[in-house]
Amino acid sequence: MERFELEELTRRQRSQIPLLTELGDLTNQLRQAMERRDEVSLQMLMNMREDPLHRLQEIDEGLRAYLLHLPQPDAVRARALLVGEDEPENEAEAALAAQAASCRRMLEKVRQADRQLNLQLCGNRSFYRLFRD
Repeated sequence: MERFELEELTRRQRSQIPLLTELGDLTNQLRQAMERRDEVSLQMLMNMREDPLHRLQEIDEGLRAYLLHLPQPDAVRARALLVGEDEPENEAEAALAAQAASCRRMLEKVRQADRQLNLQLCGNRSFYRLFRD
């Protein structure tokens, strides 16, 4: 895989960081509003989370489209680096793997916080109870 392709993938991964940070902050604020039983803030914060979620989805779709345009061996290699299934072989691959790992960790933190909030807020009607347990 060419260096410029790895750098483009790394750039796309890096563009997720501010959105994941924003989503984490909004999720934390949502938790605080729930503790205060502030229904107005709850609704407002839930609506505010939609924008970073949509933008993250757009980045993910763009990343997937970029991978589809790579030659198959390069796409397979890039995917393995993105999901942490393979070890990097050079500096550019290491940068991509590190950036992808950072994004995965951030996303997992948001998912865990969201799961806890959803279970507290919705109880037995929670998405996580209905479809995940």
